[in-house]
Amino acid sequence: MLAVLFFLFFAMLSCNGLYTKYILSAFGVSLCFKECLFLSVASALMNYVTFFRGGAGIRALYLKTNYRLSFSDFLSTLSATYLMCLMVNCAVGILGMMLLLRKGFLFDAPLVVLFVLPASFSSVLMLFRIRLPESDNFPLHQIARIINGWDMIRKNKGLFVKLMVNTVLYSFLIILQTKVAFSAYGVNLSWESAMCFSAAKSLALLATITPGALGIVEWLSAYLGQTLAYSASEGLMAQGLMRTVTITTLLITGPFAVRYIGKKFLEKNDL
Repeated sequence: MLAVLFFLFFAMLSCNGLYTKYILSAFGVSLCFKECLFLSVASALMNYVTFFRGGAGIRALYLKTNYRLSFSDFLSTLSATYLMCLMVNCAVGILGMMLLLRKGFLFDAPLVVLFVLPASFSSVLMLFRIRLPESDNFPLHQIARIINGWDMIRKNKGLFVKLMVNTVLYSFLIILQTKVAFSAYGVNLSWESAMCFSAAKSLALLATITPGALGIVEWLSAYLGQTLAYSASEGLMAQGLMRTVTITTLLITGPFAVRYIGKKFLEKNDL
C-alpha cells in the first residue's frame, strides 16, 4: 500500500510538471519536462514550509528572473490553474454527492454549497469571454493583462484541452490516493465517497492559509466522516498517511530540485 501511495504522489507531481510546461508555452516560455518537474517539487515543498501557498511566489520569481515572464502573465497562468481546478473538483464533488444521495446517504448542505458556489463562479468565467481594454494606469494595466491572458489560454482550444485533461487526470489520481489510504486501515471507502473526499480536500488546499493546509484538511477529514460513513479517527489516520507520504517524498526529492533549479538560475544569469 505504501509503495502505491508513493507512486501516486509522484505521478501527481509529474502531472503538475506537465501542466506547467503546457501553460507556459502559451506565453512563449519553453521548459523541458525535467525542469518543470523539479519546479513543481520545489513549489510543493515551499507550500509546506510557508503560509499562503508560498511556492507560487517562488515559482513566479524563478520564471521572472530566468525567462522574463512578467508577474501579470504568471498570475494569468495561476488564475487559469485555479479556475480549472475549481471546475473539475467541484464537478467531481457534485457527481459524488448525487451518487451518494441515490444510495440513501445523508444530504450535507454545507458540502453541497462548497461544491456548487465555486462551480457556478468558475463556469461563468470559463464559458463567457471577458476582455478588458489595455490601460497604462496601475493597477488597471496589470488586471487587464491577467484577465486577457486567461482569455488567450481559453481561446487556444488545443492547449485548453491538454490542460483540462491534465487536471482531470490529477483529480483521478487524488481519488485513487484516497481509496488506497483508507484501505490501508481496512476502510472500504466507496468510489462516490472518495470522489467527495478528494474534491473537498482539493478545494481546501486551493484556499489554504496554513503551510500544507495543516489543520484545515485534518478538520475536513474528520467532518466528512459523518456524511461519508467513516469514523473521525479513520479519516485522520488516512489523511495522516497521505501527508506522511507527501512530506517524505518532498524531503527526499526537494534537495535535488533545489540544486537543479539553482544551477539553472546560475546558468541563465551567467553567475
